Amino acid sequence: MRRLTRYAISVVVGLAVTVPVLLVGYDSPTILLAIPLVYATTTAIAHWDALPTSLFGSRESRAGWKMGAIAGGVSAFVCIGLLQVSIPAGIAGYGLLLFGSVLTTAELDVTDES
Repeated sequence: MRRLTRYAISVVVGLAVTVPVLLVGYDSPTILLAIPLVYATTTAIAHWDALPTSLFGSRESRAGWKMGAIAGGVSAFVCIGLLQVSIPAGIAGYGLLLFGSVLTTAELDVTDES
């Protein structure tokens, strides 16, 4: 994907997540500034073709599926807790979870290419 297209999509994704959060629950300007930043950056650096394999492993790898289940369970618990504090905090927390996953995938994908 061309760089300009990727960045345009990342801006659209950042705004698409931020606007509904702004309409539903305005909490803190700092959290609202963090939401488009984390989602746009996540979209811009994502290696979409390598993401499913890095998150869940190959079909033959049971360890990858176990790690995916553990990450899903922990992230669901934490995101529910953050959503009880405030909707923007929960959305930002989930974005940080995605950001960490995408950053790790990008790092592994770049390392594998070398």
